[in-house]
Amino acid sequence: MLLYLSSNQNIDLFDFLESSDYEIPIKKMSGMFSLKQFVIHDVRNLKQFRYFVIDLKALKDTEDEIFEAISAFESMYNSRVIIFAEGLEGNSPLLSRLVEMKVYNIIISSDYEGIKQEMIECISPEGKDLRSVLKNKYLLNDEKDSRGLTFLCKDIKIAVVGVERRTGTTTVAFHLTNFLYQAGADTSYVEANNHGHLSTLPSFYKDMIVHESFIEFKKVKYYFNEYFPEENNFTVIDFGSIAECNNSVLEQCDLILLCSTTRPYEFEGIKRVLESLDKGNTQLVLLHAPNNLHGIIENMLNPFEVSVHFYEYSPAMFDGSSNSTLLKLLIKDYITEFNDK
Repeated sequence: MLLYLSSNQNIDLFDFLESSDYEIPIKKMSGMFSLKQFVIHDVRNLKQFRYFVIDLKALKDTEDEIFEAISAFESMYNSRVIIFAEGLEGNSPLLSRLVEMKVYNIIISSDYEGIKQEMIECISPEGKDLRSVLKNKYLLNDEKDSRGLTFLCKDIKIAVVGVERRTGTTTVAFHLTNFLYQAGADTSYVEANNHGHLSTLPSFYKDMIVHESFIEFKKVKYYFNEYFPEENNFTVIDFGSIAECNNSVLEQCDLILLCSTTRPYEFEGIKRVLESLDKGNTQLVLLHAPNNLHGIIENMLNPFEVSVHFYEYSPAMFDGSSNSTLLKLLIKDYITEFNDK
């Protein structure tokens, strides 16, 4: 079910969602609203709504009040917030602040067909991502994102490998692939293990396009085992555990991200694997590490002279933004231009 807070002139704009193609019931509220009052102070239960669409033309709040209301709403409900910002320019401070809040389901088209297509993307299983928001000419060209990343490198192979199975290699590999794509790089993922996770995804994500050797989702290609993509900026290779690796392929990789969780009994395995790898192109990525143990863990691993990074929890498979600062640090040697903005 969708709740639509609408201006009077846009009240019927999304009625197509109630058709047999989408079958999303819409509850409409039209007029002028204080979003902050509506979300924070009015006594309402909005849990039944899967989507909350906000027409900016229906609001009388200041920008600060809008962001306060959105933050409050997201802290209370799991509904997806969709901002209808018709005609909003890409260099708008409002749009920049929404992106900083990781609110990516934003509709900025002015013509009906453009609005409709953007809404369809917003209600898709994963919704819009950062690249979708930034792809308009004001914020992103084909070479760099709004943070100034440019990639002139070609055919860089990044291995993601676990000390053991089920240590987060696929999560990190998917996140890195999507981060690189959103940052403007030509990027592909390769499932270089026998887990078969990739083949299960199309039954959950209906927008995936299945080809013989790869699956395509939101313009990113995910290749099955034994298939390698055409030359691009980066290929992220998910090897699974170190015990399953094809060592001849691993040795060809330019960067190795060794993944592990941080239970006390796992550290002997981490040390053993680090001893077997080339320290010059290996970085250690640790998942589920308690914050109060970061310093202790780093001290334990100091003798190995390898960079240690702590990965923040993010359950969304195609999330390229939650760990963007860390992911950018991991591939810093391949960023040919970076401008702080």
